[in-house]
Amino acid sequence: METTINDMVSSIERLSMASRDPNDSNKRKHNLLMSLEQQIASVIPEGEVSTDDNEMLEVPNAVVSQIIKLDCRPIGLGDDKIEKLREIIRLAKDFIGASSSVSRSFEPFFAGTRQIVAGTCVGLGRRSLGLTTTPFDLVIVDEAARCTASELLVPLQASRWTVMVGDHAQLQPHHEPAVVERVSRELKLKRSDILVSDFERVFCSPYAETGGFSLQRQYRMLPAINQIVSKTFYPGLNLSAGRHEPVLPPSVLEKILENEVAWVETDSLGKAGYETSPKGSSSKVNEAEADAIVGLIEKWVADDTVARWLESQTDYEAGIGVICMYAAQRDLLKRKLNMSCASRYLNKGLKVGTVDSYQGKENPIVILSLVRNNKNGLVVNGERSIREGFLIAPNRINVAFSRAMDRLFIVGNRNAWRPGTPIASAASEFSELASQGRATVISADTLIDRSIGNVEQEG
Repeated sequence: METTINDMVSSIERLSMASRDPNDSNKRKHNLLMSLEQQIASVIPEGEVSTDDNEMLEVPNAVVSQIIKLDCRPIGLGDDKIEKLREIIRLAKDFIGASSSVSRSFEPFFAGTRQIVAGTCVGLGRRSLGLTTTPFDLVIVDEAARCTASELLVPLQASRWTVMVGDHAQLQPHHEPAVVERVSRELKLKRSDILVSDFERVFCSPYAETGGFSLQRQYRMLPAINQIVSKTFYPGLNLSAGRHEPVLPPSVLEKILENEVAWVETDSLGKAGYETSPKGSSSKVNEAEADAIVGLIEKWVADDTVARWLESQTDYEAGIGVICMYAAQRDLLKRKLNMSCASRYLNKGLKVGTVDSYQGKENPIVILSLVRNNKNGLVVNGERSIREGFLIAPNRINVAFSRAMDRLFIVGNRNAWRPGTPIASAASEFSELASQGRATVISADTLIDRSIGNVEQEG
């Protein structure tokens, strides 16, 4: 198509222009006609075409007629068909250009000829694709609140209209700590101002009063989990649960927990429930929480109903997810699980990860290890509170609490958090649910001792 029809169309156009120009020489017109005849002869049998220099004005129609005869059926040749032919020719030219270049790749060809193109912000900015120089009518940026300024600018430069979708109440863009510290020091800016996303700047600006919109219904969490997340992290939004039926089979639910939320308390363990730091590391681990989590999972997989579901379900990457607030706690838990009867389920129904790796993910059952538990915080009501570390930032806590679909188990201290901090607020909402009989308190030492049955219902 590209090497035959396109050449003929171009020759016809040049010949038509020459025939209408009185200043164009007859010799040039003759040469154009001869060139066209050779092109036609390459696709139409000899003797089928007969033209004369004096009939140049009729050449376009004659050529069209001969091309139509190739298909042996009369068809109308309107502007729409001509334009379709040109589109096919352009497509062929793009294909040849993509496949004959030094850096052969079908990606530029496909990307340049599709109506919808999907990819990462940085990936779509690759020069070889040529997408940033071709404006799109609409660009939708998902997880925009996690984009750094440079990442966000890649899709924006190719957009006429832009829709940014994100949640600035969850994880912020990732910046290297050393870079943040240097920028803060040299430009005399607050760290919080550096870490805030451009999405949040726009969404919290006057422009958002007309150009912004907040969704008020989520479909991941069941109502009790939703209530904690909504009142703790989205005050005033009245976030509601759009799903009330669990995804877990009833036979599994009755083995896991009747209520949607449980807090596995380590308060009564004293110093045995405190955090520690591995040698040579600034990360944190909590042995008591890890033992309680392993005990909880061992209890579940010892039941044939739960074990069969965990092995057979294919709707989710993992039926049970364990979220750790620190990487060292994740590593500790994996080691302990590998030495337990639940080892066979690791990465095959049971996933252990950090909160930073969990945004955008979900599991029917989530166990959250808070890790932090100490007496190094401010004095509140005559008692030392917990020094929170980065758990003072609500974004990470929000992600951790909002990954569960049907059942959420929070493991850690419940009552020693400083009032007004994110976990203290979440604990307060939990206590409200517990007083209504909608949340369960479990003593951690019952799980660590592997003794089952000392589960108390608060309220």
